[in-house]
Amino acid sequence: MNLLVFLGCLLITERQQIPAFSLYGDPTAFLVPRFVHAERITTRARIHDWRIGTHRHPDLCQALIVTSGGGAIEVEGEVSRFAAPWLLWLPAAVVHGFHFDASAEGFVVTVSTDFLGATISGENAAELSGTAERFISEPIPPAVGELDLPRSFEAILRAGSLIEFGSRLIVEAHLKLILVGLARIWAIRHAEAPLGQLRSSLFRRFRHLVDQHFRAHWGVARYAEATGISEDRLHAICTQAADKPPQTLIHDRLMLEAKRGLLYTSMTVSEIGFDLGFKDPAYFCRFFAKRAGAPPSRFRREHR
Repeated sequence: MNLLVFLGCLLITERQQIPAFSLYGDPTAFLVPRFVHAERITTRARIHDWRIGTHRHPDLCQALIVTSGGGAIEVEGEVSRFAAPWLLWLPAAVVHGFHFDASAEGFVVTVSTDFLGATISGENAAELSGTAERFISEPIPPAVGELDLPRSFEAILRAGSLIEFGSRLIVEAHLKLILVGLARIWAIRHAEAPLGQLRSSLFRRFRHLVDQHFRAHWGVARYAEATGISEDRLHAICTQAADKPPQTLIHDRLMLEAKRGLLYTSMTVSEIGFDLGFKDPAYFCRFFAKRAGAPPSRFRREHR
């Protein structure tokens, strides 16, 4: 079965982009500073026939805990299943969609990036910011049971609109506990990974710059200069943190956006190439085919 049909994806007809929502089904509007929203999975999933089409939240992050049942999640074109007890974290702007089983239950917490930034500022920033920047979808092992993560999600739901005195502090405290749970799950699953390196502020700075300038086709030297380090130092940081040199990570970002365009929009191959800063459509096709193993048109046919 076609994966995007399976997940109820909507193919949009405009040149631009994947649907962007504040909350799924609600068009993106002016985002209230320090925005926080919590609800049960069934609240929104049931009214959409348990299928949440592929979309993104430009300035919102989401945490989900599945306490019963399961389903499937699509992230950037890749589909995987999950079953309770399960914890997911979706950073801002990640393209995703869900197909929940009718028996699925749990909670969804949505927070604005400014609220998240305020929550993990200070002495815990280095420890938690790396966790908040990566997509995480993992079963909940017994080792994090003492955190009582469902209780933290429910506490945020009860805190409501943050109007009552102390509600914001309650939400911040439980959001930190959720992030600690995510960090612990990641550490258990990736115990061999040097976490200090993965959380390197210089590496995060580089990735942020790539997100801002990949369409301009900056070279490694310019990224190194903007990061404030030498090219050799940037190469070492990227190799330690991601096991890839910076040039590969830059190309990976271009490929990610190219695949988004092919899977989720009706833009032509040439239009996608021009949108990504390629002046020659033929060169874009060669660039894509070398890294995807198939030219863009065939990739679109086989994956959509």
